[in-house]
Amino acid sequence: LEIFYEGSNVGIYVPDIIVNNKIIIEIKCKPFLHKDDISQFWNYLKNSNYKVGYLVNFGRSDGVEFVRRVYDIARKV
Repeated sequence: LEIFYEGSNVGIYVPDIIVNNKIIIEIKCKPFLHKDDISQFWNYLKNSNYKVGYLVNFGRSDGVEFVRRVYDIARKV
């Protein structure tokens, strides 16, 4: 995916999974998600053309952790 910032292409992001060309899924396997993981994921979503994303962490000892983000600011998609 091309990543845009203030209308300019600033790089390429390769998501782990894209569902129906509408949802980004980023997969992690860590004991816990760091604030930086969530922030980076939010920036990927915000600066792409996708509105919905899931950050899924399989590394927790007490189960799977999901973070769902929706970027629903008016923009052309």
